[in-house]
Amino acid sequence: MEIEVKEEKKSYVLERLLWNIVWAILIFPFPRRMALKWEIPLLNLFGAKIHKTAHIYSSTKIWLPRNLQMDEYSILGDHVQVFNVDKVHLKAYACVSQFANIYPSSRDMNNDDTFVTSQPIVIGEKAWVASYSYLGMGSNIGREAVIGAGTVVRSAIPPYSMVIGNPAKVTGFRYTLDEIIEREKTVYKDEEQIPEDLLKKNYDKYFLNRLKEIKEFTKL
Repeated sequence: MEIEVKEEKKSYVLERLLWNIVWAILIFPFPRRMALKWEIPLLNLFGAKIHKTAHIYSSTKIWLPRNLQMDEYSILGDHVQVFNVDKVHLKAYACVSQFANIYPSSRDMNNDDTFVTSQPIVIGEKAWVASYSYLGMGSNIGREAVIGAGTVVRSAIPPYSMVIGNPAKVTGFRYTLDEIIEREKTVYKDEEQIPEDLLKKNYDKYFLNRLKEIKEFTKL
């Protein structure tokens, strides 16, 4: 396994070298509105899957284009670092704000190979990752969730939730449970809707149970 990983690393050394030259000469020096005209075609030429309506700032640093997918109207903001050793997928209307860091890999301390440990990162529809946040390997941001500024995420985040802190903790939901269920029915296609029982389970686990804990704590 270790030999395979080392051979894979060698295979994209030239690819990354070429991409860094292209980014430094043809993208980074230009204002974002100007660079966007050729930035997306260049990224797709290097193997990325970027929708034509996506928006990427010219200061955004992408480690390996072929590991990046951005759906309709998704955004990577100013000075975002996408160290995508593994796959990173922004779904429709997802937004990552300035100076956020996306790192789908980590170092295995028991292995000399720096990048043997990695898991894809997915940012769901209409989710917002605020500035200076950090998304670690395996982060899966549920649709329409809000990741507060400076938050550190290393796991799955429930849809529609609001999280802050290090490590990230759910502090509430953007809507009531009835509003979330209704929104699923009106905004998303039948095949894309999250099952009601899962929505109720998340709402109870991360919100109602916490309210009970807070009430019990205040009685002490």
